[in-house]
Amino acid sequence: MARIFITGSADGLGHTAAKSLVDLGHNVVLHARNAERGREALSKIQGAEKVLIADLSSIEETKKLAAEVNAMGNFDAVIHNAGLYKTSNDLIFSVNTLAPYILTCLIQKPKRLIYLSSGMHLQGDPSLKNLNIDASNRNDYPTYSDTKLHDVILCMAVSRKWPEVYANAVDPGWVPTKMGGRGAPDNLEKGYQTQAWLAVSNDEEAKVTGNYFYHQRQKNIYRKLVTLMCKRNSLHCVNRSPVFAFLMIDSYCLYISIRLLSLDLLISILHSLTVLNYFTILPVPMKKILKIFLWTFISIFLLIVGAASVFIYKVKNGFPVSYETEVPSIEFPAGKITVLLFSKSTGFRHGESIEAGKNIFTELATKNNWFLYSTEEGGVFNPEQLAKFDIVIFNNSTGRVLNDEQQKVLEEYVEQGGTLVGIHGAGDDSHHWDWYEKNLLGSKFSHHPIDPQLQETDIKLNSVPDSLIAQGLPTTWKHSDEWYVFFENPETKGFHILYTIDGEKINPSGNMLWMKDKNFGMGKDHPVAWYRTAGKGRTFYTSIGHNAEAWKQDAFVRMLENVVSWSKN
Repeated sequence: MARIFITGSADGLGHTAAKSLVDLGHNVVLHARNAERGREALSKIQGAEKVLIADLSSIEETKKLAAEVNAMGNFDAVIHNAGLYKTSNDLIFSVNTLAPYILTCLIQKPKRLIYLSSGMHLQGDPSLKNLNIDASNRNDYPTYSDTKLHDVILCMAVSRKWPEVYANAVDPGWVPTKMGGRGAPDNLEKGYQTQAWLAVSNDEEAKVTGNYFYHQRQKNIYRKLVTLMCKRNSLHCVNRSPVFAFLMIDSYCLYISIRLLSLDLLISILHSLTVLNYFTILPVPMKKILKIFLWTFISIFLLIVGAASVFIYKVKNGFPVSYETEVPSIEFPAGKITVLLFSKSTGFRHGESIEAGKNIFTELATKNNWFLYSTEEGGVFNPEQLAKFDIVIFNNSTGRVLNDEQQKVLEEYVEQGGTLVGIHGAGDDSHHWDWYEKNLLGSKFSHHPIDPQLQETDIKLNSVPDSLIAQGLPTTWKHSDEWYVFFENPETKGFHILYTIDGEKINPSGNMLWMKDKNFGMGKDHPVAWYRTAGKGRTFYTSIGHNAEAWKQDAFVRMLENVVSWSKN
C-alpha cells in the first residue's frame, strides 16, 4: 500500500481524494489550516494516519510543515491540492503559488507529485509583471489564473529536473465544492479520482510525467501554453513544438524563481531540487539586485571560460602564425663558434626567461668569443645559412614556429652534424613535430606541477660519457623551477641523463578543474637535462628555465656554456 500526503485535505477535492485512498487501504496523512479543521478532518476520515497543521499563507508555517512531513519518513506521493479562490490576491498567491514551490523543494523527493491546477491557467499572465511582493494594494498580487499557471510551470519544470519522479498537473474541472459553488457543472467524483489515480495507480497511463490531466485523460497543453506565453509577451512564435515548449517552460521557471525566491531556492529548483534549510522572500529592490548579480555572474563566467579556452588552445597548439621566409643578411666571421639563439614562441611565452636568456648568451658570446645571432624570425632556417651555425638553441620556443620546409631543413642540419638545444618551454607539447619529439625530447610531455607550480629541490649530477659537457659543474645545487613531467624517462630511448632531481620530494600533480589524470610524476630519478647523438649531430634538452631566476644560477649558465663548447667538439 502507498503512503500519500495531501495538502488542503480538510474539505473539498483534497478531502474526497483522501477518503477514497483510505478506503482503498492506503496510508494517508492529511493537512489542515488550523487545529479545529484538522480534528474535523480526522473525524470524517477514520482511517487516516495523521493530520498536520499549517497555514500555507505563512512562509514560516509552510517551512515547518515540510519539516514535519520529512520527520514522518518517506512518502510515495504528495498531492499539492491546497488552493484559495475567492479571497485577496496576496493570500491566493501565497497558498496557490508559493506553498507548492516551497514544499516541493523542502520535502524529501517522493515517487509521485500531483499539482492541482485549473483550466483557468490559460487566462494567466506568464510575464509576472504584476508580481509585486511589496504592493501596498493586496489585490496587486497575481490572480487565481496566474497562480494556476505558476503551478503548471512548476510541474513541468520538476518533471524535467526529476525524470525519475512522476510529476503531473491536474485540472479537476469546475466541480461543486465550497470553492466551485453548488452550481458547478462538472463531475465531482471524476475531479478527485484523477488525483487519487495518479498517486497510486499502476496503470501505464498513470505512470507518466510532465503531463496535464483532465478526468484521467491527458490534455496536450504545450501549444496553448506556448501561444499564451508568446501572446502575453508580444512574441512571434513560429515553432510551437513540445521541445520549444519545454525550453520556454524552463526559462519561465527560471524567471519565476528569480522573481519570487531566494538564490538558494532558485538553485534548488533549477539544478537539483535538493532539500534546503533556509528560504526567504526577497523584497523588490533585492530581487533587482539579484537579477543584476546573476547576469553579471553569468557574463563573467562566460568570459573566464572563453579566456581559459583561448589560453589552453594557445598553450597546446600555439596560435596560427605566418611563417617568416625572407632570408636575413648575416655575415659569418671566420674562426668563431657560431650560435643561433632562436626565441620565437606562438604558444605560452616565457617572456622573462627569454629576455634573461638573450642577455646571458650575449655575455657568454663576448666572454668566449662566439658569434651569436639572436632572432625570432624563421627565415634563417634555410640550408645555406643554417649549415654555417655550430649550434641552434630553442630559447623557450613554444608552438609551431617553423613551416614544414623549415622543419625539414633543421632535421637535415642535425642529421648532417649540427647541434640542436632546447630550453624548458621548447619541451612542451605545443610543437606537434614527431622528429623533434623523438630526437630532442625522447618522450612526450605530459604536464607540469600545479600546486605549487614552482618547487625548490636538489639537482644532482649524473656520471656521463662526455666529460666536456660536465666539466666544472657542481654535483648538487638547489633550484626552484617548474619541473616538467614526461610520460617516459628519455634514458629508455638512448639518451644520456646529465642532471636529475628526486621526483619523490616534489608534488608532481598537474590535476586541476576537469583534468584529473595528471597526478603522477617520473619517479625518484626525475631527469631535468639530457642529450644524445642524432645521425651525425647532437641534441641537448633541459627542462630548467621557466623564469629569469634560472639564469642567475651559475650552474645552469655553466651547463649551457659547456653545451656550446661541446657542440664544436
